[in-house]
Amino acid sequence: MRISQIAAVMILLLGPYLSLRAQSVSIALDRDSLLIGQQVEATISVQAAPESSVLFPEGQTFTPVEVIKMLATDTLAERPQLLLEKKYLLSIFDPGEFTIVPQQVTINKRPFLTPELRLYVKDVAVDTTQQGLYDIKSFIKVENPNSSLPFILAALAIILIGIAAYLLYKRYRKKALTVSDPFEQTLAIFQSLKAPNGAFETHQTYFKATVAFKHYITSRLGISANERTSAELLLLLDQLNERNDYELSVENLTQLRKTLERSDLAKFANLTVEAALIREDIDLFIRLTTQFEEKKKAEIEALEIQPKQRQSKKKRVLALSAVVLLLLLSFGVLAFQVGLNDALDTLTLNASKRMYEREWVQSSYGFPPVQIESPEALLRKKSEFVYTKENIDFQLIVRVALDETQAELDFRSKSEAQLNAFEDMGYNNIIPKGELFSSSNDIQGYRSHGTATNSINEIVHFEHLIFGGPKFSQEIIIVGQANDRWADRAIYRIIESIKVSTEL
Repeated sequence: MRISQIAAVMILLLGPYLSLRAQSVSIALDRDSLLIGQQVEATISVQAAPESSVLFPEGQTFTPVEVIKMLATDTLAERPQLLLEKKYLLSIFDPGEFTIVPQQVTINKRPFLTPELRLYVKDVAVDTTQQGLYDIKSFIKVENPNSSLPFILAALAIILIGIAAYLLYKRYRKKALTVSDPFEQTLAIFQSLKAPNGAFETHQTYFKATVAFKHYITSRLGISANERTSAELLLLLDQLNERNDYELSVENLTQLRKTLERSDLAKFANLTVEAALIREDIDLFIRLTTQFEEKKKAEIEALEIQPKQRQSKKKRVLALSAVVLLLLLSFGVLAFQVGLNDALDTLTLNASKRMYEREWVQSSYGFPPVQIESPEALLRKKSEFVYTKENIDFQLIVRVALDETQAELDFRSKSEAQLNAFEDMGYNNIIPKGELFSSSNDIQGYRSHGTATNSINEIVHFEHLIFGGPKFSQEIIIVGQANDRWADRAIYRIIESIKVSTEL
């Protein structure tokens, strides 16, 4: 065999090995220890041929350390190869010694794993005995220029001032009306003339009483009586009584005639009248004045108050009808746009609808990562990532577990374990169905779904999606009300958003 043929065979045999040796992956930290909350920079370096396709890790893959920021890939020429570098800013908020899991870099569809990294996180010591202490600073009020609170307070202050001004005005008006009321003024004069003890000054008493009586008739009834004599006043009252305007009894008219005669004799002939009789005459004036007032109020109510009340009631009915009509029209427009059921859910502030229509969050959880959409970011609770909406009994759980002893993933045993967990949680009458399932990025898994009865005898709908392979498993558990269409939409949206990675 010629030497050239031997060289060709050697190249064919050693070519893949030399090509493999030409590709290398490494990782390094800029430091191996840090304080809680500080950041450390991890750099993954890849040496490969210029035409190679290289995929770096994406998302939260540096378990248990969190990726704060992922920087752009740097390309450095090292002929005849390229050196690619990808930097990650990492941080962790727990003290202790941690091992960063190997990171997978794919070169020409061939996976390469970086070595494990050790990272020591030191706690921040707080020693109050070896450092100066200062008094607690007083609170400083900071105004938020974008806050609407000042405007709300100003509006409330204006409303309260307006209410207080209205109440004061109403009270003042009522007081003014009370003071200027002819009936009240006349009664006050009569009461002052009825001296409970002591003697009466007959002339002045009858003079003031008749003047007050005539003034009331003039100011309140609108009949000129101030300049009339006693005879003319009696004639006037007889005419009013004939027309049934004030329905004075014959007895009252007779007593009034006698009272006016005594008044004239007291004024012009200095007649002295006993105190008891003076009181009786003043009581007669009070009775007649009260009878006139009651009749006058009945006339005013019939002519003014009742029509105003009817008009006011009519206005209130019209205003209420307009408001109801406007609300019904608005609801009709909303129902036409979104449908009757959605409009009713909007009107009743349906909690499931508000959960579904809020701005959702898309993120990755665990390693290998599970990418999913949810109404809010999932909270980490031990080895799970959880979202719970208690008022509508809605729950989402993402669980990613690594198991070095697991040769192959048994989907059915995982499903059975979750069904047992449902029973431990208080669910009864569990009716499951099992089938194969593919995620939105065409990763095949297993789906267990069905209905159950919770602890308060409500029917719930559950979904249990399982993905994974050797040494790891990925589970998504969703529970929502069975007869809630908004919960069903939320479950469907979550399932449609699932993307999983099955590469360690």
